[in-house]
Amino acid sequence: MDAGFLKVHFLALKFSLPEAFSHEELSAIALEALQIMDHYQALHPMYTSFQEYVRDRPEAAQFTSDWARKVEGNHPNTSFLVEVDEAASTDKQKVVDEFKQILAVLVIQCDFRMVQFYLGKLENIVQFPGQVTSLQGFTENRFFEHLFYQTVALIFGHWWFELAKKVKHESDEPYSGPSGPRNIASIEKRTHTYHTRCSFLFKSLEDKPEAVVNSIQPELQYYNLVQWLCALAKFTQGKFHLFIAEFDRLYEHILALECLDLGSETLLMYAVASIATRPFKDLNFNLNEALVDAYTEKAGSLELRVFDVLTLLSNGEFHAAKVSLSDEELLKRLHACLGFALLEEKESFFERLCRLIDQKAFLLILSLTKRILREKLLAMLGYAPGSAIYDDVSNKLLLLVSVLIVA
Repeated sequence: MDAGFLKVHFLALKFSLPEAFSHEELSAIALEALQIMDHYQALHPMYTSFQEYVRDRPEAAQFTSDWARKVEGNHPNTSFLVEVDEAASTDKQKVVDEFKQILAVLVIQCDFRMVQFYLGKLENIVQFPGQVTSLQGFTENRFFEHLFYQTVALIFGHWWFELAKKVKHESDEPYSGPSGPRNIASIEKRTHTYHTRCSFLFKSLEDKPEAVVNSIQPELQYYNLVQWLCALAKFTQGKFHLFIAEFDRLYEHILALECLDLGSETLLMYAVASIATRPFKDLNFNLNEALVDAYTEKAGSLELRVFDVLTLLSNGEFHAAKVSLSDEELLKRLHACLGFALLEEKESFFERLCRLIDQKAFLLILSLTKRILREKLLAMLGYAPGSAIYDDVSNKLLLLVSVLIVA
């Protein structure tokens, strides 16, 4: 399967936060983004910034103004959809394959509005039955692939990437026509229903020829990707409990995210959501060695640094954990990787996360101690009398106690 065109959006986000990366890292980001544009013959709105940054690199010599004009002139051929719509019969596989080329161009251009429009039109032209009776029918139906594109149009275009909302296109004129699902719940429902109806086909795969088994793998991979994207959307919505539940359920299929290069980001989201919702004693993930390995296998990685914060919290070292989590360099890298999925600015989001650590630690200490001086408790949380935030934290923790007493 080919979903490489989606990577350009994550690269563009990182490039827009230069304080988080070295010059060499930014050059690599810009060059990869340009190479993706060249491969799919489409220009992202930030292409000139990428060009400017790597103009002195020999391997970027081809990315000139002439190159950009040539790519810009390669408009996607959408007329075939009209021709197919008027034809007496259609070759579904050919139509979907040609549509994928249009999709890649529009996605890179940030024109998600037209992506949704053409997806709806495609569904009307070739039809995607909600039930099939054979493995061949399952492969040829490409229902999960279609749902994946709809999920991308919804999440990338409406939630994750502000640039997609700001960029204006000729297609921004009002139109009437088909459109895709309006929310994640409808996509999840369609995904679950179709998979349930097709589940009988997967019960005896070990008895099938290898070629048959291999033929259904792309659809199953799209199925996993749709589930993962819907799970990541829950993180963006702040539904951390639901995100954690989905992550735990889907973790054995996390390699499906490799085609989007989202494995690292997903692990970071899981760590952040766990800090916010799980008891401190559960934050070392000791019951899942494979998960611990995923965080710790690469020395110096962002995942390892965040896992160190989890370890500190699980050991009751609350102040040290907050100091680590407040490190400016770490916050810049986290924002560069997770900024697309955060509804708040990084300062307010991670500040609230630290205050949440205070509240959880405060309640834990109270549950283990019959009596403790306020000054000592605040000292355990890392606050010294006379500091600018000391009284504010103290008052908010007292307010928390009052709320709990009333409740």
